[in-house]
Amino acid sequence: MTTTTCEWEQAVLGALASGDWTAQLRTHLTTCPACADAALVARAMGEIAASTPDGTLPDPGLIWQAAARSERRQAVERVTRPITVMTWLALATGAVAAIAGSVWKWPAIQGQLVAAGRSLLAPAPPTMAELPVAVVAVASFAVFIAAFRLFESWAAD
Repeated sequence: MTTTTCEWEQAVLGALASGDWTAQLRTHLTTCPACADAALVARAMGEIAASTPDGTLPDPGLIWQAAARSERRQAVERVTRPITVMTWLALATGAVAAIAGSVWKWPAIQGQLVAAGRSLLAPAPPTMAELPVAVVAVASFAVFIAAFRLFESWAAD
């Protein structure tokens, strides 16, 4: 934030406080951005002072720190917005791919579910043909859970 000062600024602020405006000061106020900014801030601070119970203004350092925090937070949100959008896009794409894969391979999945149900009712040792599918299914589930946990931890930070 840069500050620009004008030799007329104190006269403008004095006229604002006292209400004694000359034609020259009014003309200057309309043409000088520094004095217009100073008058705007002075009016805003006057409104804040009028709204406080005892008429005193808060500490300027606290106001400055709050404004700086707000500016930093907005900058961080603005910079991280593409990351957030891409994260949600990746999650949505993954979910669509998982659903599409499940629909595409539903007969095989259904057969595995039936076989798993049978093995729960009457346990039998898995055949060598069923073992790789079961391992892949368990590994896929574990990777999904790990990715979800990782996303949760990153989102919390």
